[in-house]
Amino acid sequence: MVLNRIARLLTWLVALSLLLVTAFTPPQVVRAEPLQENPDSSFATPLVLTTIGKDSPVQASIGTPGDEDGFQFVATLGNTYVVELSTVNANLGQGNHLHYCGGSNGYYRGLALAVHNTETNSQVALQCSPNGNGDVLTSITFRATSDGAYKLKVYAQVPTAIGTYNLRVLPKYGEAGAAWDAQTYEPNNSEANAYALSLGHGQAITAAIEPRDSLYTTNSGDDDWYRFEAIAGRTYVVELFNVSANLGLGTALYYCNGANGYYRGMALFAFDTTTNTPVARQCLLGGSGNVLTTLSFKATSTGTYTLLVYGHVPTEAGTYSLRVLPKYGEAGASWDATTFEPNNSEPNAYPLTPTQTRGITAVFEPRDSLYFTQSGDNDWYTFQAKATETYTVEVTDIGGNLGQGMRLYYCDGANGNYRGIRLAAFDTTYGTKLASRCEPNSSGNVYASLSFKALADGPVTLLAYPHVPGESGSYRLRILSNIADPGNQVFLPMLQK
Repeated sequence: MVLNRIARLLTWLVALSLLLVTAFTPPQVVRAEPLQENPDSSFATPLVLTTIGKDSPVQASIGTPGDEDGFQFVATLGNTYVVELSTVNANLGQGNHLHYCGGSNGYYRGLALAVHNTETNSQVALQCSPNGNGDVLTSITFRATSDGAYKLKVYAQVPTAIGTYNLRVLPKYGEAGAAWDAQTYEPNNSEANAYALSLGHGQAITAAIEPRDSLYTTNSGDDDWYRFEAIAGRTYVVELFNVSANLGLGTALYYCNGANGYYRGMALFAFDTTTNTPVARQCLLGGSGNVLTTLSFKATSTGTYTLLVYGHVPTEAGTYSLRVLPKYGEAGASWDATTFEPNNSEPNAYPLTPTQTRGITAVFEPRDSLYFTQSGDNDWYTFQAKATETYTVEVTDIGGNLGQGMRLYYCDGANGNYRGIRLAAFDTTYGTKLASRCEPNSSGNVYASLSFKALADGPVTLLAYPHVPGESGSYRLRILSNIADPGNQVFLPMLQK
């Protein structure tokens, strides 16, 4: 009897314990991407990756101190591959270890990554120190020198460190298997994984400098790489605009484009992959209106150009928009039919004709407080001039809060308190300033005007902007030719004898 009661009691306790375990078991994590596992893999008996690419990461771990993980995949001769170690557990980044790696003694931390060609039984690449960005701690880019199996070795630099990490192998853009997320354009953490852009003002994308997760050991802020096809001799403007205010909160002291300094906001670089050389770098803020940073360059070769975008402060994150614009007069150049944007830089000047009698109504756009901005809106225009002819640019019907404030700064060789709109004209043939006006010269309904004589046949560009960066509003602009515009000619009465 007693034994039966004890048996029933034990049965009840087991059932209760199972109920409690079920009730308090955390829900299963649903992963956005399928993960392969690496149970008991080693460099001698590697886990074979049956698929590679953005949707084929491997969830792995340094399970015991001194553990070495091995992986293997099949490569194609001549193709380029990027191996990434990401979401590396913070435990694997604690401390450092003095030892020999990659040809030198040093203090190393995090994970080491090596690539071996099984056909030649040789090591083709080794990365001892963290070199990744965002949540990618370490990466290696290499080109396969033969068809066949390549092995990957992963181990902790600190022998006592343990923890989890993800590994994936990514094909280079333009090669079989290369793919990106349709919303985030990731993975684009390295040049070989640059995301393709289309040209033109209507082809802008919105992306993000992704935050670094504190659960992981990381190396630096997120890098985003892009690419586009350029034609030799043509000029392109790259714009970073609508940049989240979170990307302009701090400054970072470091070396950028040849100079140490305190930088904030975003950096923008361009590279020619044909010659494997940088063609332009912008570390400073150089935009206007809601455009934070721009980069303008003339392509010296036909082919693929890559762009690198990153935040100066490694801990900052946020969204931004990016577009690549052809120069006026070149294939693909276009503007909004109502606002005449984008015309924030001289190569994107909106084309006008001197025969317009009423001109156009445009707007100095307001700067959105949601975005990190540098200065007020600049508007550029261009027209075809004839040598020795005199032209007059007129601004009328200003609106908004234009002209209500004043700004003390340097304009055309003199410091002063300026208000309203500045006008300037430039000869593109000789690269000289034809005329400039810093102060209004109102006459009748004309708020400001500027007259000049063209030096050569060819494009003349016009710049207009408000002196006070916080002012915005509409205005009307027209160009008059003393010869071409009948409305600007003087007719004398006929005399009879």
